[in-house]
Amino acid sequence: DAGRRGTASRAGAGSSASFRVREPDASAAQGLVVTDANPFTLIVSGLSGAGKSTVLHALEDLGFFCVDNLPVPVMAQTLAACDSGGVARVALGIDVRVRRFLYDAVAVIDSLRDPGRREVDILFLDAADEALLRRFSSTRRPHPLSLALGPESTRGAVAVLDGIGLERERLAPLRARAKQIIDTTELSVHDLRRRILEVYGPGAGGQPR
Repeated sequence: DAGRRGTASRAGAGSSASFRVREPDASAAQGLVVTDANPFTLIVSGLSGAGKSTVLHALEDLGFFCVDNLPVPVMAQTLAACDSGGVARVALGIDVRVRRFLYDAVAVIDSLRDPGRREVDILFLDAADEALLRRFSSTRRPHPLSLALGPESTRGAVAVLDGIGLERERLAPLRARAKQIIDTTELSVHDLRRRILEVYGPGAGGQPR
């Protein structure tokens, strides 16, 4: 993962549709112990190439239990399992790779909120089309929605830009509900990581200030 290696030329790039669970290292374990504070769940979404992998890695280092590309129908069960395991802070990566499950995402996220018992916020990562195109070009990876546009649109800059446009449409409901929106157009990997530490680090109590 280029973001993990600290490549400063971009804040993110297209990532595979694999289901991955990231567990924090021992140095961040204290962040997983339930205290008197309410459990906090952060939904991390945004455009492909805008830096979601970088953000999830930064959150993991802050003690969040991170699950990327989680199918929306199992979000409630995942949080219930985290609760039973004493996991207080959870970050769930949700984007267009969850496919048709994305259409129910807003309703499911709303159902997870439990005022006074569980806080649920949405963080959305955005970037200008030109920046996203540069990032995809540098990795030589196709946009995750390029195949949805038909076989004639699976290659080149046009395919990426068409995929970005379709992705913006599909993610618009999540963006509209986001408590935090970070534009990564001018941010390096290091800049984005610092921003996450500022917003969700110890000084912020694990939630936006």
